[in-house]
Amino acid sequence: MYGLSFSQILSKSLKKELNSSQVQTKNIAMILDSAFDSLLREFKELCSKAKATITEGMLAHFTTNFSGSKSKNSYEQQNSFDIDSWISNFESILTHTEKTFMELEKPFLKKEKYAEDSLFLKLYFEGVFPSGGTCQARSIDMIDEKSLIAVGDSMGSLTLYDADSLQKLDSRKLHNSAISTVKYSNSKGCLFTAGSERSIKVCQISEDIEFVTKLEGHNEHPRAILVLEDQSLMLSASSEPNIKIWDMDTWESTGEIDTRGRGIQGSQMVYLPNHGLIGASLQNGFIGLYNLDKKNEVALIMAQDLPSPIHAMIYLEEKNLLVAGLGKDGCGGKIKLWNIQRGGRAEDHDEFSFDGDVPRSILAFNKERTLIIANNQNKLFMLDIESGGIEESRDIDLTRCIALADDHDRRRIIVGDGASSYLAVFNY
Repeated sequence: MYGLSFSQILSKSLKKELNSSQVQTKNIAMILDSAFDSLLREFKELCSKAKATITEGMLAHFTTNFSGSKSKNSYEQQNSFDIDSWISNFESILTHTEKTFMELEKPFLKKEKYAEDSLFLKLYFEGVFPSGGTCQARSIDMIDEKSLIAVGDSMGSLTLYDADSLQKLDSRKLHNSAISTVKYSNSKGCLFTAGSERSIKVCQISEDIEFVTKLEGHNEHPRAILVLEDQSLMLSASSEPNIKIWDMDTWESTGEIDTRGRGIQGSQMVYLPNHGLIGASLQNGFIGLYNLDKKNEVALIMAQDLPSPIHAMIYLEEKNLLVAGLGKDGCGGKIKLWNIQRGGRAEDHDEFSFDGDVPRSILAFNKERTLIIANNQNKLFMLDIESGGIEESRDIDLTRCIALADDHDRRRIIVGDGASSYLAVFNY
């Protein structure tokens, strides 16, 4: 255990000096600064003994809480100083910090419903950090090669964070209202955002955001973006029919995929490399599968008999399974899987229902066996698609979990809140 106590941090001589009746008020601020610096060194050591990824976030939290205890002006203006009150406040901060460390040792997910042969992840709650403004996160993407986190929010701003320290690096307003999708191209070093205007914004990313160009051609607001690195293509879709194809070398449109009059409702498109197909969520609960080369429809899947958009969809390449999050707002949710056959024919594979809301984002782990699901609540769900086990997380410090990103280099998951300006971090 990372035991923290006031006596371990402050030396006996320092405590004696603080309690001395000869201490003058003007010297108290200097003594407290010395005490804080001593505590800070010890705190950093404790963090490094735990997990390196928690250091900066917890350090910022601790410093913020402690800053009120060492205000130089307040003490210099006092005629007296209450040592007992100061020590009590100091120890309450340490107690809170110790409890936080103890929480790190508890699994994030409840254990009592584990299936005997399940491969659930052991998730540990690290904490929350502000996204740098008052707007809700709507989409998150990891920029692994640059160790950055990109977040698109409800007011049209794109914000970058350092993935190691979780510190905000830059923010830029790109759209007039919410950014529905943020996607990064590793090969081009640029990031695409879909927002309220009828265009896609393209930015070059380093430690700041440099606007490059905008891609115009949609008659409605773009909802979904798909980056195909090997083909150097970017696909975009809106509620109007057809999917636009863009050349990432020239930024020119190279054509459209015919959706046969159906518009795109969800914010997700997926690529099925085993079949050369594009999957897109359509109006009235359908999923369309389209041949990328021929630019035509090869299959239409009746995913659900509800008009709700499908926001969460992924393709499990090793298992050849298309996965979609279904349901209706406020009426529970489900995960449905299809096995994609030759020619794009979809066969029902399995279906799992759970309490809560419509899935908004899905991540796959453990060789595509374990799914992490964000479904608009203050908790996550974990699904083992082989055993059928479903685990519900403890409530966390967010209101509506809607966006997920896998920071696999640091073995952690970033969660965006659809009702606040905070992001949550979990280690696995």
